[in-house]
Amino acid sequence: MPCRIIKGETLETKSEEQELIKLVSDILSKVRTNGDDAVKYYTRLFDKVEMDRVLMTEEEIKSMIDAVPD
Repeated sequence: MPCRIIKGETLETKSEEQELIKLVSDILSKVRTNGDDAVKYYTRLFDKVEMDRVLMTEEEIKSMIDAVPD
């Protein structure tokens, strides 16, 4: 069920809504408790991306801004 909800499908029942609220609350709690480690974990889980760090360098930010079309 959580994967279905996260993929953007419509919630059909009150219990699905409550399950989503609990899922999001659990994720936020883990991020508050475990910080960057939790962010990396959820990024790997949901986005399938391995991160060695969370913050971007100034050069990376500038490069991303420059890559955005006008």
